[in-house]
Amino acid sequence: MFLSEVSKSIVLNLARDAIKEFLSSGNYLEIVESDFIEDEDKKCLLEKGACFVSLYISDELRGCVGTVIASDKLYKNIIRYAIYAATEDDRFDGVSIGEVGELKIEISILTPMILIENFDDFEIGEDGLMIELGSSSGLLLPQVATKWGLSKQEFLEQLCVKAGIDKGGYKGKASKLFKFSAEIVTL
Repeated sequence: MFLSEVSKSIVLNLARDAIKEFLSSGNYLEIVESDFIEDEDKKCLLEKGACFVSLYISDELRGCVGTVIASDKLYKNIIRYAIYAATEDDRFDGVSIGEVGELKIEISILTPMILIENFDDFEIGEDGLMIELGSSSGLLLPQVATKWGLSKQEFLEQLCVKAGIDKGGYKGKASKLFKFSAEIVTL
């Protein structure tokens, strides 16, 4: 899915408005879908889409939550995961209503997962990875490797750390490794 510049602006405003509405009233942002159908730049948001929403204040991560399964319309997932990133990522303090104006919002719209057989079969900066090993799993978005200057091996090791497994866990026969790409929308 490739969003127009107008669609990108709409997506970012949708996330910010959803957070603001939830923090001020406890309610989810109401959307009239018929408004989306009539607007070409909003129509794509009615398609099912998987996404992650990352929130930053002063370049420090304050929340990152999402889904790899495109089980709902993209706009609904953006609203849902923007709110979850602001309020339910237990690695960080929740975002306060006073901080909403300071938020840098980054939305990653994911392609479907592709199982890879060879753990070297991905491109740094283009592909994100997800690993599953037993009941453990972890995911790193494509931009993580670029942001931290990680090599392929370091990216795989950090993926394992995120999943709570041994750094070399990606090499095991029982592990499943998936790649995906993402359209990154940021303000």
